[in-house]
Amino acid sequence: MRQPSAIPWHARLEARVLVSIVGIAVLSLAAMLIATRAIVTRYSLARSADDLAAAHVAFTRLTETRRQAAAKATRLIVDLPVFRASLAAPEVAADAPTIDHMTAEYCAKLGAQLCVVTDASGRWLGRSGVGAHQASVPQLVGPLMAAVGGSSASVITLLGADLFLVVSEPALFGRELIGSFTAAFRFDDQVAAELAAITNSEVSFLCGHLCGSSLTGDARQALDVLVRTQPDALRVLHGATDVRPLGGAQYVGRFDVLDAAQRDLALLLLKDWSPTAMALARIESTLRWLTVVTLVVAVGSTVVFGRRLTRPIRDLADAATEIAAGRWQRHVPPRGPVETRRMAQAFNHMTAVLRDSHEQVQARTQELHIAYERFRAITDSANDAIISVDAHGTIQFWNPGAERLFGYTEQEAIAQPLTLLVPDELQADAARVFSEVLAGTSGWLQRTAEYRARRRDGSSVAVEVSAATWTAGPERFVTGIVRDITDRHDAARALQQREEQLRHAQKMEAIGRLAGGVAHDFNNLLTAILGYTDLLLDETPTAAAAHPHLLEVQRAGRHAAALTRDLLAFSRKQVLQPVVVDLNTIVIDAESLVRRLVGESVELVLALEPGIRCVKADPGQLTQVLLNLAVNARDAMPNGGRLTIATSMDGDAGTDDVRLTVGDTGCGMTPEVRAHIFEPFYTTKPVGRGTGLGLATVYGIVQQSGGRISVDSAPNLGTAFVITLPGTSAPASQADAVSEPASSPAVTGETLLLVEDNEAVRSMAREALAAAGYRVLEAQNGEEAMRIAASALDSIDAVVTDVVMPVMGGRELVTRLRELRPDLCVLFTSGYASDPSTAVYAKTLGAGFLQKPFVPSTLRRKVRELLERRGAGGEADEAAAAGANASAG
Repeated sequence: MRQPSAIPWHARLEARVLVSIVGIAVLSLAAMLIATRAIVTRYSLARSADDLAAAHVAFTRLTETRRQAAAKATRLIVDLPVFRASLAAPEVAADAPTIDHMTAEYCAKLGAQLCVVTDASGRWLGRSGVGAHQASVPQLVGPLMAAVGGSSASVITLLGADLFLVVSEPALFGRELIGSFTAAFRFDDQVAAELAAITNSEVSFLCGHLCGSSLTGDARQALDVLVRTQPDALRVLHGATDVRPLGGAQYVGRFDVLDAAQRDLALLLLKDWSPTAMALARIESTLRWLTVVTLVVAVGSTVVFGRRLTRPIRDLADAATEIAAGRWQRHVPPRGPVETRRMAQAFNHMTAVLRDSHEQVQARTQELHIAYERFRAITDSANDAIISVDAHGTIQFWNPGAERLFGYTEQEAIAQPLTLLVPDELQADAARVFSEVLAGTSGWLQRTAEYRARRRDGSSVAVEVSAATWTAGPERFVTGIVRDITDRHDAARALQQREEQLRHAQKMEAIGRLAGGVAHDFNNLLTAILGYTDLLLDETPTAAAAHPHLLEVQRAGRHAAALTRDLLAFSRKQVLQPVVVDLNTIVIDAESLVRRLVGESVELVLALEPGIRCVKADPGQLTQVLLNLAVNARDAMPNGGRLTIATSMDGDAGTDDVRLTVGDTGCGMTPEVRAHIFEPFYTTKPVGRGTGLGLATVYGIVQQSGGRISVDSAPNLGTAFVITLPGTSAPASQADAVSEPASSPAVTGETLLLVEDNEAVRSMAREALAAAGYRVLEAQNGEEAMRIAASALDSIDAVVTDVVMPVMGGRELVTRLRELRPDLCVLFTSGYASDPSTAVYAKTLGAGFLQKPFVPSTLRRKVRELLERRGAGGEADEAAAAGANASAG
């Protein structure tokens, strides 16, 4: 039998408390010291690794930025006309000092250390930074050959003892490769210092030795020795997992090979560990002092607390023994210090509470029942689904709204897993989200989130979920309010579709404005080109050697004019000449031309509905639409097929519109291609097979004619373009033939005021009119023309003015001159009218209109017609202007 100890139990309790608290304090502080050092070290290494990774990203960005800047600057250089001319002209290419001087000048502008210019065969023509005795540099062969082959190239390589970024660009004249330009940029100490300042890390470039570094002093010298003697020792630096000494300091490093083919070329990033080591030392010192102070305080506090604790515990122990025996009337005497009295009072209060607990539990149960009935009434009346699940994901509550949404009754859903409502492909994601909700870390809490749920019939439904967690005793539950948002999604999709349609329309309008502006400037150039060509042809005998060359220039200019008309058609800025025409007649007239375009391998079928309404449109432009669509259909059927051109009334729309359908049995289009087909310069044809303006031109003509166009196509199922134009009950018009005059118009020495802001066009027009015998007064804008007219208005017989000019445009000029001379003859010219009604405006003024580009003979004829009508008081003939434009194009 164990003998009772001679030491009182309360003394033993005090000793145990003292030993326990002191032991816990010592172990806790020791563990804190070890953990703190480990955490700080690990955190510092992690931060260093992040900093070095960020430094590597910064190096990559710097390299890519320099590569892009060098490539952009190099492209600018090779695009310079003088540079291309020096390569294309043999006498310049043979002049090596000239090429060398030009190469050195461009090299200095780029900030490069080495530059090379070659011809199309790769032979060096000019160099900068390369010795004259060096015929080639082996490391430049790869980029040079890529550039000579027509491709851009860039590489990081070793040239001599230094590391360089080499960029090579081809030099093209039109589509002809005439040479290349190569520039090299050194990675040296300056680049390393710049990168070090950005990344707060030490940066070094290795190439078998130290090519460049931001390190200085002993650290640089030590690294140089290490690179030369033990290059493999640096390859283990990766991820900043340990600290390495270098030149009397400690660093965390990262080693990255720059070129897999040249493993000696590497980037070394170093992070100074000294600040972290000093911080660790200060933390350890602070924690040691904290340990000593804590132990002293813990010992003193434990002795005092233990002695004050044991006396009331003895009283409580005696009272607890009697209460355990069933004597609930036992009270602990409230004596001693305030704490002891409060403990005795609490114990006595606890006894009274336990006595009354049963009555309170019964009352609480009744209150909970009433509260549940009220809660059930609220949830049953909710339109949304309300579902509660326990921590295991088992459904515990299910309201009628959930039954309406998912199709399960309450009896069927209760005790079922929540995964019953989750589609199979979302099971894993739903389990993760549910775990996060229980842990309180999910973004679903305190807000709504969209999800997909599964109904009883297996169908999927889009829902909006708002989740909250609550506890009942030790159990944790999740309640979610689920709302069907199918209608909202349908509305959102419809809105998104309309926004995409609006963005597409805005994009096409912006591109159309750009195309119209380009056509305006281009028409001025073509006017000068075609005009001077005609003047030269008039002065050059047919047997002269230059005569066929001038004809070729004239032919090329007319082709360019046709391209400009396509741009104006796309931008819907061309001046159309609509008349009432029979669409069937247009198709029949174009049939023979379409047959020649598509070839014998394609069957052409015409399905023309008789008696359809006429349309008001430009016949030439409608023919252009048919030809463009026929060419596209031919290209879509390389092995032959059927091309169908059909006309009909658009009965589906309930209107009198006329429908033109052009369909083929070709390869068809994917949805991605179909979305871009009306964009200018977009084409799926090989290089050289198309300009990308065909369908854009069709789109512009149809839109400008007041119609609409749609396309139905799928891969391997052919394509059908449907054009719908407004019908009219007016009869078809008869086209007026425009014939050239039998002889040149007579000139009686009239005075003309020529107003044109483009100097080349003004010079050509002045020469053409002066050669015809007119006296020509010139002005480069409306304001200058007003100054001339102020002193010579009575002697001016006619005004030839451009519409769009700086300072004062043609319309304002004519308005002010007509106030002074109502009978003044006026001829408007324009390469692009921002208001397509310019021709109509000219007609209302009794003026003429001449579309650019035009040739001298057309200009002279149009002026003569206006002057001859002045006496008779007739109006300018727009049909004559159209015929003049046709002959010019």
